[in-house]
Amino acid sequence: MSRKLQRLRDGDINPCIAETDASRKCMDESSYKKEMCTAYFLRYKDCRKFWVSITLKIDDWLRVCQ
Repeated sequence: MSRKLQRLRDGDINPCIAETDASRKCMDESSYKKEMCTAYFLRYKDCRKFWVSITLKIDDWLRVCQ
């Protein structure tokens, strides 16, 4: 497994692994018809939005504390 792939499978770096796996599984099972997996894509998008917002809040907090 490549180093980049290992990083993407690391829960500390990618907290949305479950959503990633679910959307990939859906794509595999639906013969890569995107419209069949919209719900999975939305869950992944929401997960990423949440974690990006948390990361930005932590960065802001760290700047204030310095």
